[in-house]
Parts: sequence; C-alpha cells; structure tokens
Amino acid sequence: MIKVGIVGLGVAGQKRLECLSPNPDYQVTALCDLDYEKTNCPNVKRYGHYHEFIKENLDAVFICLPNDLARDYTQIALERNLHVFCEKPPARSANELLPIKNYLKEDLKLKYGFNHLYHDSVEKAAEIITSNRLGKIINLKGTYGKSFMNDWRSQKERSGGGILLDQGIHLLGIMKEFMGAHFEVKSFVSNSYWNYDVEDNVYALFRDEENKVGFLHSSATMWEHTFNLEINLENGKVILEGILSNSMSYAPEKIKIYYREDNTTEEFSYEKDQSWKKEIEEFSMCIIQNKKIEKGNFQDSLSLMKLVEKIYGAH
Repeated sequence: MIKVGIVGLGVAGQKRLECLSPNPDYQVTALCDLDYEKTNCPNVKRYGHYHEFIKENLDAVFICLPNDLARDYTQIALERNLHVFCEKPPARSANELLPIKNYLKEDLKLKYGFNHLYHDSVEKAAEIITSNRLGKIINLKGTYGKSFMNDWRSQKERSGGGILLDQGIHLLGIMKEFMGAHFEVKSFVSNSYWNYDVEDNVYALFRDEENKVGFLHSSATMWEHTFNLEINLENGKVILEGILSNSMSYAPEKIKIYYREDNTTEEFSYEKDQSWKKEIEEFSMCIIQNKKIEKGNFQDSLSLMKLVEKIYGAH
C-alpha cells in the first residue's frame, strides 16, 4: 500500500482526496494546508506547513498548489525520495521547470496531472485516431473558454500566465497528443478585457512537421462555458463537445464521429467523469509495477510548457 500525503486542499486537492481515500492501493496518511482544519479525516495527520508535513513517513506526495509553489515543492519531495504527483501546470515557465530533471531517479515516479487526457471522450478520440480507420489528421480546431479569472490566477508573479496556462493548457495538451513534436507557431495574445497583467484571450495557430495544422482559442471572456474540439481526418471527422467537470458547467460530454465514405455518424455520451480516478490508478500501477509514466511525464510536460511559451512569444 502506498502511503500518500496531499499538500493543498483547494478544489483539486479535495478531488484527489475523494479519489484516493477509497482506492485500495493508497493509504492517505497526511494532509497539509494553511487552513488544514477544514478537512476532517479520522486517523490522518494534518499540518499547516509543508516542511513539517514532508517529514512524515510517506511513499508519495500529491501537490495541489498554486503555480509559484509547484516546482519547489516537487523538488523537495523528490529530494526526500518520494514519488510525486503534481497538478498542472508543472511550473510558471519551462525554464523554471527544467532543473527538476536533475532530481529524477530511475526508481522514482513523477507525474503531472493533466486529467483531461483521461476523459472518456478524449480517450475515444485517441482510439479512433490511433486505429487509423479514418486516415491521417488534416487539422484540428479547439475552443476552451470560461467567463472570468480571479485570485492568484490573475497575478502573473504567482501564476506565470493567464487563461492559456490555467485552462487552455488542457486543450493544448490534448491537441499536442494528436500532433507531432515540433511546431511553427503564430498567435494573438490579449488582456484587453479584464486588464490583468496576464492574458484573457489567446488565439494560436500552429503547424507540425507533418503539415497538420491546429487552431486553439483559450478564453476568459466566453460568457457561456465552452469546450469543443473538431478533428478533421482524411476519411471523416471527430467532434468533442462539452466535458464533465466539478461545476458541470461544461456538460454534457459527448463525441460525434462522421464517416466520409457512407456519410453516416455515430455519437457517444458520457454521464460520469472517471478521469481523476483513472489518472491516480495509472500512477499507483506505475509505482507498484515500476512502469514508466506514459502520460504527464516530465519530458512531455516540459515540451508542453515550451509550446505554451512559443505561443506567448509568437504574437
């Protein structure tokens, strides 16, 4: 059984606790938050400071903190030979993240939380694309938007970036899964509505080495919460509409598949978000069976952060 602690008991930390508690692979041993008394867990030690928490007898740590703390707290845990699961983004910038590679060890697992990759509709799209039954991808067009940003997310010193780094990175990560490794990028980045020192809209156009083109719109001025991704392929297309979340404001989640050859369609709908559960199940399997982290590993996360920075720098 993996003795695990959680640092940060906001929305993500509470969600991780909810999924970890019933999982037989994990024993939740310690919690850490400045307001640690807000969660009542019998037989679980609670701490108000990370440097006391990290001295606990743990095997793994879940880090669910603001962006300015993620890298340093990950480093401290790795130095103590603990497996680490850290929520996205892994740092405020690629350069800030890069030194983590010096603390990676073959027997330690480091995984970053990009739970959107584990949504049923996204996994269904990946299965279709991998099977090649609709041919190769021609282009992708995605939108992920909400109506506001607040708290530390709107402060560049703490967040490192705005809506793209906060929310759009999920969609960008999905699109990157379906494209190549190297990109030519053009973009418009704006903060003209909310007037924070981080962006409230990003419009990005990127092309990989195989000439696949992606367009992404990440927005904090979309008054109706929106998630969609259209993937055009040689012999049809796949459309993801909506995604299940804690607020359910992006629901329902469904995927439509169009077959060019006979002009038919299929549609699948999903009513339960299994992504958080599947993500931590994969993490425990990698620890117990000593397998490599496939999704959300350090190298993929660093590559994604570099793409984010390309988008920021290309406007």
